Amino acid sequence: MTAGQTYELSFKAWSTVERDFIVELSNNSGAQFQFAPSVTSEVYKVQFTATSNSPLKLNFLIGAGTGTFAVPHSLYLVDITIIEIKEED
Repeated sequence: MTAGQTYELSFKAWSTVERDFIVELSNNSGAQFQFAPSVTSEVYKVQFTATSNSPLKLNFLIGAGTGTFAVPHSLYLVDITIIEIKEED
């Protein structure tokens, strides 16, 4: 990661029950983003700006749920990428 540079996190997600989870960017920007995938595969994208030159630690906080997703289920996360967003001249 390069401080001040903008990046885009992208992934596909779906679940066998409607639920949410948080993606946390630690060791760098400290940002957190909440997603709520449905039972249909969708692409999720979010942009963030690095705040330091430290390596990024990408955490998917998917732990035990409450309410409707406290039942056994499957959560799918595929095609996870982070790309640098180039500034246009």
